[in-house]
Amino acid sequence: MVLVGKLALMVVPALTLLRIYSIARGLVWLWANGARFNDLLAARRPTTTDDHDETLRLAGGDFLPFGSKAYRLARAARGGRARWERTLRAPLRLFLLAWRYPVFMLLVLAYLLVLTHAPWIEHPELRGFASASGVVTALLAMIGPILLAVEAFVAMAFTGAYATSVHIGSLRDVVTKPRILTEFQAFVGALFTAHVSAVGAMYFVSTRIEEYGKLPAHPETLLAGLQRVQDVSYYSLFTMLGASDPEPQGPLGKLATGLIGLQGIALLLIVLGTTISPPARHEAAVTPPEVDAPPPPAQSQPADAQPARPRADPARPRGGGDTWRRLLAMAVGAVAVVAVTAVAARRGSAVRRPPEG
Repeated sequence: MVLVGKLALMVVPALTLLRIYSIARGLVWLWANGARFNDLLAARRPTTTDDHDETLRLAGGDFLPFGSKAYRLARAARGGRARWERTLRAPLRLFLLAWRYPVFMLLVLAYLLVLTHAPWIEHPELRGFASASGVVTALLAMIGPILLAVEAFVAMAFTGAYATSVHIGSLRDVVTKPRILTEFQAFVGALFTAHVSAVGAMYFVSTRIEEYGKLPAHPETLLAGLQRVQDVSYYSLFTMLGASDPEPQGPLGKLATGLIGLQGIALLLIVLGTTISPPARHEAAVTPPEVDAPPPPAQSQPADAQPARPRADPARPRGGGDTWRRLLAMAVGAVAVVAVTAVAARRGSAVRRPPEG
């Protein structure tokens, strides 16, 4: 029974390690082949998801386990016409949903919560093993958003975009949405995964190992546990912004708090990459081909008529979009800097205030 429990406690850390490896492998591939991938995007002009998958394969993005952004797993989940492919379609789609990093982080958070309060974890031969399993899972989960932010920055440096090049998902979604909106969705996803991973790590460490000064008590009731989740969410968010921290006492608490701070710095890389990235050469690649319409019949014009002004080509990318994207990114960065500065100044004035009486 103890052996079965230990094997079960190894499943989630092993899957988390595999998930982090796939992100790191994608980052290494993009660093080495980003320029080639950008050239292939501009030359092939993929108009379907299958065309984009083939572009990734030609650029070397079909590495183990599932390729860049798990495109091989997504292609297998779409299935084929064979009977065995239709049989595996539903399980593969379910696994693909769980493999998506925001959903994966929610599952990791649930695992850490169960690992903290499950009664069978208190077995003398499982308690230490469970603590090690939770610590490894929590630290690996916090490394993932950092690697994703660096991947987004590298993608922007090579291709001029992230959500419309590497993290594309479906070309149909990209065509129907402005590029600034797709990039913003990628940023929100990175922020969500970073916050969820930070909440899970800080909750597990503060509850099971108790290495935070502002979170000393072990929650005994469900209401106290919900209050702990609220406190951990507050402190993790402000730690990410560099405005506050829950006063870590031991080395493990300081390591977790430091990783949360690195997540905040990594998220700024996405804003920086959006601001300074070069124009995307592949923007025309995600535009669906238009059917050539027959030319209009020629009409006679008087001799003194003024020539008609040429109409703008709707398929040509407009330069104003890049300008608004940079202005929006600069505004968001300025608001973040002002907010952090104001909070830091307020904390400094509170510390320097002399005691009354």
